[in-house]
Amino acid sequence: MRVLDLGAGTCTLSACFLDEAEQIVAVDKYRGYLEMAPQHPRLQTIVDDVATFSTDSQFDLILLFGVANFLTADEERTLYKACSRMRALDGVFIVKNQCGIEEEVVVDRYSEELGAQYNARYPARIAQRHSLEECFQVEVEDIYPPELNRWSNTHFYAFVCSAPQE
Repeated sequence: MRVLDLGAGTCTLSACFLDEAEQIVAVDKYRGYLEMAPQHPRLQTIVDDVATFSTDSQFDLILLFGVANFLTADEERTLYKACSRMRALDGVFIVKNQCGIEEEVVVDRYSEELGAQYNARYPARIAQRHSLEECFQVEVEDIYPPELNRWSNTHFYAFVCSAPQE
């Protein structure tokens, strides 16, 4: 199995596949995060912006967790098209992030909790699904119980993407 982890951070998620994968490619735009990734011969790290990342390689599993919130809608669609090219024939692309339940939610304010300015875009769940359906067959998984949902207008979803139906 070949794994591509986009927005990999410190590779906490992709490191779970080290015993099973023949290769893991972890991409993040921040070198400091990737420097904290485990050192392993099957783990390759690449410093690059996931919004524009592309390779001719094909992957059985592509992960995009918590990244869409920091992309524009156009960057999202461009990335999904790139992932459709990088996904192996029977591969799966999983996108997990917080979405607006009924509509897109944009946050641009000072966060007392973080002690810093916070900017994020929570795409409307249905709009994100439609963007993904331009390239994939999509199943939406509601993976978090309501009691873990901090805000009434957003929720975490996983979009499991496979080959489009012929």
